[in-house]
Amino acid sequence: MSALEKMVNNKESATKTVLVVPGELSTPGMASQNIYTQILDTTEITYSEDLEKETAVTVTINDGEMVPVSETKTTERQKFSECIATYTAPVTKATKVIFPALFLAYVGYCMTVEFGSENSLRLLIGTILWYLLLSWNLIKKWKWFANIYADLRQVKCQGRMQLKIRKYIRWGLYITMLVVVGSLVGTSIAKGNFRNLVSLGGLIVFLLLLYVTSVDRSNISWHSVFWGFGIQFTLAILVLYTSGGKDAVVWCSRRLTELLAHSAKGSEFVFGKNYKQFYFAFGLLPKVIFFVAMVRVLTHLGVLSFINRNLGTFLSFCTGTSNPESICAAANVFVGGGQAILFIREYMDYLTESEIFCVFVGDLASIGGGAVVLYSGYGIPVQYLISASVLSAPAALAAAKLNYPSPPSLPKTDENVKKDNIIRTESNILHALSAGSRQGLAFVASILVNVMVLLAVLGLVDTALEWFGARAGIENLNFETISSYLFYPFAFLMGVDVSDCSRVSNLLGLRSMIDLTVAYIRMGEYVQNKVAFNAYSSLFNDTVFYQDSYDIVLPQWNQTLVKGILSDRSEVISAYALCGFASLSSLGISIGSISVLAPKYIGAVTKFAPRAVIVGTIACYFTACVAGMIYQEE
Repeated sequence: MSALEKMVNNKESATKTVLVVPGELSTPGMASQNIYTQILDTTEITYSEDLEKETAVTVTINDGEMVPVSETKTTERQKFSECIATYTAPVTKATKVIFPALFLAYVGYCMTVEFGSENSLRLLIGTILWYLLLSWNLIKKWKWFANIYADLRQVKCQGRMQLKIRKYIRWGLYITMLVVVGSLVGTSIAKGNFRNLVSLGGLIVFLLLLYVTSVDRSNISWHSVFWGFGIQFTLAILVLYTSGGKDAVVWCSRRLTELLAHSAKGSEFVFGKNYKQFYFAFGLLPKVIFFVAMVRVLTHLGVLSFINRNLGTFLSFCTGTSNPESICAAANVFVGGGQAILFIREYMDYLTESEIFCVFVGDLASIGGGAVVLYSGYGIPVQYLISASVLSAPAALAAAKLNYPSPPSLPKTDENVKKDNIIRTESNILHALSAGSRQGLAFVASILVNVMVLLAVLGLVDTALEWFGARAGIENLNFETISSYLFYPFAFLMGVDVSDCSRVSNLLGLRSMIDLTVAYIRMGEYVQNKVAFNAYSSLFNDTVFYQDSYDIVLPQWNQTLVKGILSDRSEVISAYALCGFASLSSLGISIGSISVLAPKYIGAVTKFAPRAVIVGTIACYFTACVAGMIYQEE
């Protein structure tokens, strides 16, 4: 047997680098369409491993003789794949029925074992919500329901009577909202909280500022502006004024703390039991990675998409804004750093400049869940961060529509765009968890590097300012001194106590000119000082004294609380005012996110980027003013 014949019969010795070309074979008895393998010389033969079923593969020898190599048959692997494909659908359907039934039986048994405790109520409420979600997903697929739902969404007021009724309802709601807000502010003033009135005045000033600088005052949709603030006031009353709302926010913050506590096991395994000695790098940042991974899993399962879609629909219905604007505003409650834009990726090619601006502002006026975890690690109360994230969503819509309204000649992007808000780029949950971990790692790496660099830059700026100030006879000139004067009016207008305005204005300057993380690190020092001050005062109430530079000396502990403490009111307002990525250092993230998904808008985005930072900052100030208006002394 020749060497060539051995190669033909022994496919293991075949060359793996193949050149496969389609062609026609005229030899009788063979298929007219086959895959040919070209032989490059007489001592080599190529072999294709990607054979199609029932396809004859031939090779050509130099003398023109056709030598068949193999004829493919249906392999066992193909048979197994076909079997799996046949039974996958019925098995999946059976699982969707059996698993909910078994879980329902489990919940029923648990209720007989224990009922009335917090854990049992959590299980019961969570189960009810889950089954409501399942029921909704089933019902909306029914053809008759889809037709009715579509008809309801397309109902338009026709005739003079219908228009008049709609007008009366709208004005009735306007008056009701104004009466509620006025009564609430009046009640606070009657109780002696006169600073709440200052917060109301600050809100009006910020509104006028956006109105005066609006790009098109004649086309402002006051309905969108009013209901943006109306929803914000309603949510603020629920989460800040009512006892039930406060308890709900505290409950959510505790559940979040419980969830993040599980990251300690991973930190201890990787960094050792003493990882808390370097808590920021080895304790806090792993929590952020863990949370981002959980968010990625919820996104893969469609949970966040469902919440964002329905919450966005609610905002769109109330404010009259388009679906992409509203969905993105809702998504910013849970995610941040440009990630919310992924939920409206199917809209990006159809957005108007006004809608792009609104999406931009919404991203800059919020922080998202991962940042909530990060900043809570600095000592900022979680309930402030959670409620601020919720309240900023409608505030961003109102601020953007006031400063950059849509021209009436341009229709807003609506549901004519085919949508798929469930982002499933991963094949399964483990894939989503792995992708989320990598995403979280990139997020915390960016934070770690930025904090190191920005703090170093801040030190450099302070040194330079001190040097130049000394030349002019000004001692201790630094960034803190300049920002305390520059942002003082804003802190005062938001209702911060006068004694704290200079320190809060410094925080505002750090957030806008340097970075939000640096500002929250500084605010965390005030929060930790208060914890130490309260603990000391409960033991040695008469031995505390103050210094001129706000420092508080605790002689019994031989400790000095540098920069002192903020009052409860100033602390609350500061937490809300800082809660947004509207800073020069964060601007690049938002620009990059929008330019990747909608590159044709890069010119418009870079054009109004400075305006978006200012409007996003004022949107955060809106939230702080609302918090100051309804603040109650404990």
